[in-house]
Amino acid sequence: VVLWGTCACAWLGSVAAQEQAPATIEIFADCHYIGNKGINDLHAAAAKFNAWADRHNIKDYSAYILTPYAYSDDITADFLWLGTWPNGVAMGGETKTYLAEGAQIRANFLAIAKCRSHGLFVTGVVNTPQGPPPEKNGVIVFQNGTLKEGHIASEVLANVPPYVDYLKKHGNDPFMALLFPIAGKGSKDTWSFKAVAGFTDMQGYGRYVDTQTTGGVQVATDALSRLMTFDNPRVYTLERVRLAAQ
Repeated sequence: VVLWGTCACAWLGSVAAQEQAPATIEIFADCHYIGNKGINDLHAAAAKFNAWADRHNIKDYSAYILTPYAYSDDITADFLWLGTWPNGVAMGGETKTYLAEGAQIRANFLAIAKCRSHGLFVTGVVNTPQGPPPEKNGVIVFQNGTLKEGHIASEVLANVPPYVDYLKKHGNDPFMALLFPIAGKGSKDTWSFKAVAGFTDMQGYGRYVDTQTTGGVQVATDALSRLMTFDNPRVYTLERVRLAAQ
């Protein structure tokens, strides 16, 4: 499974069948460079990780560096690291290898940055674009969604399609998914899930903005406002580090 996957795979994973396990996601969030370290050091560590992963037959993992693009004083991270597996079994097996054999790789990353949280999620994918993920200059938008009392996540998934149809009719085909936390969520966090929209480039995101401001927001409100609330969007540029085998 990959971001902007091919075939039946999708950005963060396919959940086409009820009996199919959803993709498992990890997000290292609120990551800050140490001392004079920076993106070039992170690239070097990522290259060493890739070489290690190739030697250790890590085939199911995709990884991305997310850099804040639109942010405010309450978003202080230098970057996020997002990784994906097609399911929990793949996550467990490859993480087992990493914990047993990857001490030096972990040390490389720890010498560059400190991340204040590491969360695990499963996905509910609501739209899958065609084509491979971009190597760089992709755009990904996060919002925290909070369910209103008496409603459940499956209702949100069931009511998103009219909004997706509206986007497609207006020339948009973003990746869209809900990420449901399974571990690492803060005890003070009140959100229910993270809503994600992904674009191949900034132009695609700009087209989406135009669609939102000329009717899309109202369509989304009509479909979802009785079920949930969203916080303010956070926009990141996205750079691919590793792509899982197809």
